[in-house]
Amino acid sequence: MNRSIIETLLGAAVLLAAGYFLFFAYQNSDVGRSGKGYPLYATFERVNGLTLGSDVRISGIKVGTVTDMTLDTKTFLATLTLNLKNNVAVSDDTVAEITSDGLFGNSYLALNPGGSEEILKAGDSLTYTQAPATFSELITKFMLSSKDDKDKKESSSPAASSQKDAAPAKP
Repeated sequence: MNRSIIETLLGAAVLLAAGYFLFFAYQNSDVGRSGKGYPLYATFERVNGLTLGSDVRISGIKVGTVTDMTLDTKTFLATLTLNLKNNVAVSDDTVAEITSDGLFGNSYLALNPGGSEEILKAGDSLTYTQAPATFSELITKFMLSSKDDKDKKESSSPAASSQKDAAPAKP
């Protein structure tokens, strides 16, 4: 009989601990908080890697989430609905850019505030957006920039400049 009381108390303690952890996880997540904040909209050419629930960040700090993604069937552009915290004011010249946490990191939407004093209101759209660069675009830029660097080095080398400055040979 004594053993069953200990097992019962131990089981109750485990259930209380599990309940506490569930409560803690719920409080520190965004589950059930989609109604808090205000919506903004942004239109992009493509939204590679971005998903529902992706972070919206300013200076690396999470200030909201992506709550909806739709395709405009007339323009074939992606329209995102962002839910920003109420205490975050975004100016009308803010640039929205899709980026990632490194080469293989998660994609998120970075907001880069501008200097305007005009603040967007709930339901407004961000005017300035920048789609993510594709891997092939990055490789092409890298290849072209290394070729341009090589050409610049060759044209500014001392041997090339001494040949240009040398007097023509007399016959």
